[in-house]
Amino acid sequence: ISWGGISKFKSAFREFANKGDKAHGYILTTDYKLFNEPNALDFLLQFPNIELKIYKVDEDDKEGGFHTKGYIFKKNEKYNIIIGSSNLTFYALTKNKEWNTETISTQDGQYTKQTLFEFEKYWSSEKSVYYKDYKDCYKERFQINKKQKQIALHENPIKIQKVDLEPNDMQAAFISNMRKLRAEKKDH
Repeated sequence: ISWGGISKFKSAFREFANKGDKAHGYILTTDYKLFNEPNALDFLLQFPNIELKIYKVDEDDKEGGFHTKGYIFKKNEKYNIIIGSSNLTFYALTKNKEWNTETISTQDGQYTKQTLFEFEKYWSSEKSVYYKDYKDCYKERFQINKKQKQIALHENPIKIQKVDLEPNDMQAAFISNMRKLRAEKKDH
């Protein structure tokens, strides 16, 4: 979640907040790779009807990273669920090629049940903490990580290494067939 992504929805968040007790939102993100921008997360804290949690991931976590992207919207008995590659960032929402799938269903739909089950599993996990309780720690870790990246860019220049690549058997057969088709001037 970045400020560039959140800022696109500032008016929508404020409109949502104006609904008061009639609307409630849950946002679950992660500290995986320390990607979320604290100013964007802090902005979300101002809305009393939005709960924000961070799913804490250790770099050596055996379960792997928590890098899911899903958006669940419920209105009356209808769920709109969007699952895909889009982060809540400026580039993901405006410039990048992102693939997402939207499903519209009721609570009784199998896909909706499974999605809600997965969300609830991570939301209620002991690894999920409220951002308001974790923000000082997260901000400190975010700043340290940012400084380490800047230092690494200046101290560790990229070295290009020449590597001889050899195609495997399947790739060699493909190359051979492609050369044959080109020699015969076939384009299909």
